[in-house]
Amino acid sequence: MLPSDISTATPRLYLKPEGLAPVRTADGGGGIDIGGISGIFDAAKAIVATAGRDGSHIPSTRATVRDETSLSGLAEQYGTTVQQLILLNKNNPGIFDLRKGDTIRVPLNRQVVEVQEGDTLRSLARTYGVSVDQIVKANGLLGGELPPPGSDIVLVPPTAYGLGTKASAKAFIADIKTLEHQWNALEPSERLQALEDAINERLATRGVPPVDLVIDGLDGNGVYDFTTHTIKVDSALLSKDGVKSEDLLDLADTVYHEGRHAEQWFDMARIHLAEGRPASELDMPRGVIRAAREAGAIDLDTDRGRFANAMYRSVYGSGSDRRNDVLTALNDGTTVTPEEYADYRRLPEEADAWRVGGMITNLWYG
Repeated sequence: MLPSDISTATPRLYLKPEGLAPVRTADGGGGIDIGGISGIFDAAKAIVATAGRDGSHIPSTRATVRDETSLSGLAEQYGTTVQQLILLNKNNPGIFDLRKGDTIRVPLNRQVVEVQEGDTLRSLARTYGVSVDQIVKANGLLGGELPPPGSDIVLVPPTAYGLGTKASAKAFIADIKTLEHQWNALEPSERLQALEDAINERLATRGVPPVDLVIDGLDGNGVYDFTTHTIKVDSALLSKDGVKSEDLLDLADTVYHEGRHAEQWFDMARIHLAEGRPASELDMPRGVIRAAREAGAIDLDTDRGRFANAMYRSVYGSGSDRRNDVLTALNDGTTVTPEEYADYRRLPEEADAWRVGGMITNLWYG
């Protein structure tokens, strides 16, 4: 059981890519810099040449190369790996010679985890509620072998649902862009209400009770508090006129990310109650418990059920002790180390929320 005094709604943390080498510009200057990872490119070329896959099984969308960067920089920007970008663009002969303005396919998922010592395909599949075959296909793994520790791999859920669908993300973006046009005519409280309405309209399609958005000084981050079913957002942007599109994008990404957590905890409550365990162990509001009980059980023998159950085990089951350790280290008042941050992003529920929230960034300019 997860102790109630451990925060389970960790603020999102942002790491910005720096020092990225340029893509070729339209005037022909400079070749693409692969950032010292030519071995990865050789392996990726072998993958797309021999695997016989075009990436069509990976949820994706089209994006325009807007800034000077490297292919590895694009992978970081879209929360994926170089290998998967190449797999998605197997039929694009210009993928190794990109120019500003080129259009490429990028994944909708941003669910990347680093392979740790002792990991196996089976252990990762069990942790994240996906199949071994799904991991192999999503990463074009030659011979079905997991890459060595320290390598990044991409995890894609077997089925999209709720906020994780492209339709939901695009509808949310449409609402936020309407808000952008109205921004200066609205009071901060009205801007907050528009954000709240937008996320709740998406959550309602899955029977998740409405969340309340509340203002808090979070320095650009957001937090979903499952004990009150609220999403806390930073007040600074909401009180500012003349909002920039990129700032509103960050806010939209944050709200959608935290909304996914609300959806996750709703599913966890459904699993918990179906097992006959006491509702009091969930420490969630009565209205959420009642709605979860009415929604009924999730079939854990389906791909969708296994994926939801992986998050439930992380929070309330066998993974809860490790999760508590990760969140305690992240919130102990000391500087967050890269290792601690990686552990946080590796938690199943966080990996999923970052993937789903990242869909907003991927689709914003589309």
